[in-house]
Amino acid sequence: MPSCRLSAVLLMILLIPFTVFPQSPEDDGFDSGPLNIPPLEVIIDSALTRSPLLKKYDAALDAEAFNLSFEKRKWLDYLYIEGNTRYGVYDQIYLQGLENGTEPPIGILNQRKQTWYYAGVSVKLPFSTIINRKKHLLQTEKAIEVIRQEKEMMADDLKKTIIEGYYDVLFKYESMHTFYAIYQDLRIAYLDAVNRLQEQKINFHDYAILSSTYGKAKNDYDLAKSDFLKSINMLRFIAGWDF
Repeated sequence: MPSCRLSAVLLMILLIPFTVFPQSPEDDGFDSGPLNIPPLEVIIDSALTRSPLLKKYDAALDAEAFNLSFEKRKWLDYLYIEGNTRYGVYDQIYLQGLENGTEPPIGILNQRKQTWYYAGVSVKLPFSTIINRKKHLLQTEKAIEVIRQEKEMMADDLKKTIIEGYYDVLFKYESMHTFYAIYQDLRIAYLDAVNRLQEQKINFHDYAILSSTYGKAKNDYDLAKSDFLKSINMLRFIAGWDF
């Protein structure tokens, strides 16, 4: 008789953790509806527009374009505007008798006060500057081309990353959905087993197996949910859009 009482006490102790652990299936907060995610093309366009890395290349292109424009206008530093004004008495000779051609022309000297104006533009560009200017222009144009090619390569890599991340999100969502369905079925079975164990309609060995299977299903679902959330948040980060 004492051994039977001891067994009953041990059974009650074993039952305590399991009777307070179960929760109703609705408490998980899982949205079992379809995945609300924009089309792949829309996400790619968003990534190409908002990517911080591509914006970095755009800034570098703007800087090199400014340098190229500066080099092209640098010859203006050697542009000079010259002017002069003179005032004085000047001799002027007029020839008469050129019309008929029969008599030698007669020169008449005349003196007049006049003001002369002079203005002009000149470029004094050293030969070494001409050579270096052409070299700098070629270097800047080459730098622009290199940055443009690197940006195109980065854009292609970004597209590939978006495509891989997009389908990874779809796969992990379906996996999470599958694990959730398994988890829900086992949870219902587990809650039923708890009641049946209390009513002594199931032995403790079968209950322990079902409890272990239920715990594994819960862990598998939690891992699948974590992987999905990690995947979709990474895709949002790369796209620069919290869709």
